[in-house]
Amino acid sequence: RAKRANSGFEEFKKGNLERECYEERCSYEEAREVFENEDKTMEWKKYFDGDQCDPNPCRYGGSCNDGIGEYTCLCNAGYEGKNCETVKDPNVRVVGGRDCRPGECPWQALLVSEENEGFCGGTILSKDFILTAAHCMNQTKYFKVTVGELNRETREGTAHRVEKIIIHPKFVKLTYDYDMAVIKLKDSINFTQNIIPACISDPDFADQVLKHEAMVSGFGRVHERGHQATKLQMLQVPYVERHRCKESSNFAITENMFCAGFETEVKDACQGDSGGPHVTPFKDTYFVTGIVSWGEGCAQKGKYGVYTKVSKLYKWLRGVLKKNQ
Repeated sequence: RAKRANSGFEEFKKGNLERECYEERCSYEEAREVFENEDKTMEWKKYFDGDQCDPNPCRYGGSCNDGIGEYTCLCNAGYEGKNCETVKDPNVRVVGGRDCRPGECPWQALLVSEENEGFCGGTILSKDFILTAAHCMNQTKYFKVTVGELNRETREGTAHRVEKIIIHPKFVKLTYDYDMAVIKLKDSINFTQNIIPACISDPDFADQVLKHEAMVSGFGRVHERGHQATKLQMLQVPYVERHRCKESSNFAITENMFCAGFETEVKDACQGDSGGPHVTPFKDTYFVTGIVSWGEGCAQKGKYGVYTKVSKLYKWLRGVLKKNQ
């Protein structure tokens, strides 16, 4: 039957279960008025509202707090989201960096969703191609690429539509192995003093000469659990020897990955920077040597940022660029 509203004088009467809860669907406050006891009211809530935590909707061992018509998940470390469904650190960001000055990070690209949110970075390779991480391609169906942007609030960059996405055929979602993708743009980039490509080195030169301090950049979070950066951030990071890299990680470091960063300093890449550039200078020329890929937390003591090793995938990358010209 139709719901009956409270009459004018009904609220002055002593709480009555028949009147309050049977003649109309009562609220939590009305049930509390009847039972005059918090524990009994909570028991009533489970009968009336059901237990939102049965079965437990929280994933990866998260604990569930029941509410009225809703629930809250308390997630274990490393997970977040409504149901703890999101692994916190597949995307990495710049922590402890500084603002990029005009012309200092000209190869930086930003992947922007339909909601106008930047979700990953990229490296300009030419007027038509952007290098990024394969795992970024799983995050949204439609996006555009922005270049020449230093401040997300002023929108000084140019936006470019996507024509084609080429993901490395051996990319493994679980391990981030072969974490490389190439984006072909529908609208070519016009180069300026603040928008230029990074160079691609042949493998021998990269592995023998370019294993030293490099630069990473991005619009990701400026500290763990923090907000996204509005200004493009950059950070100088040292190359980490392979044995130290592998010993520091709880996960496999494959031949297609390398570590860079600091063991104890609070400086790293983090959420939002994934896919972005790791570039190494040689005589005033910057070569793209890595792709921001993943990390265990951000700027955690004893942990490094993990990057896709461009030199290992050089042959595939060159083939893709040549084939899709």
